[in-house]
Amino acid sequence: MRRLGNIVPMFNSTVTDTGITATSSGTPIIFQLDDKLIGETERFLINLSGIGIEPPYALLVGLVRISGARLHLVRDPHDPGWYDNLSGPLDRDQYHFDEAIFETIPDTPAEYVHIMRPILDQLANTAGQATSPIFDAEGRYIPVRR
Repeated sequence: MRRLGNIVPMFNSTVTDTGITATSSGTPIIFQLDDKLIGETERFLINLSGIGIEPPYALLVGLVRISGARLHLVRDPHDPGWYDNLSGPLDRDQYHFDEAIFETIPDTPAEYVHIMRPILDQLANTAGQATSPIFDAEGRYIPVRR
């Protein structure tokens, strides 16, 4: 069976709605974006399945109106050295990342992260890091500490 269609969910992250951005000295700081992306993807795929739209699903991620913002990719939000974990100011207004294909709905966050790894690593590259900090040296998912 062949299906064609577009479903384009978007989430706009600001201080007032999702709590993943803040401002320091006038500079937007985006934090826990990777965790927000994982959670929103999980929620959305479960919702799609719940209304009868079955896999496969394609996830495409982009950041827009982002020039000058800084990314904070740290696994422990209580880390006192938070400033040391900030990226430099982003120099482009838009960033577009690879797609991830979900052939099935994963059962655990670790399974979502495994499929999303190319996107998460590219997000980390945007922040000047070689790989996403949500993985340990062996490539295992590290859940965020709250």
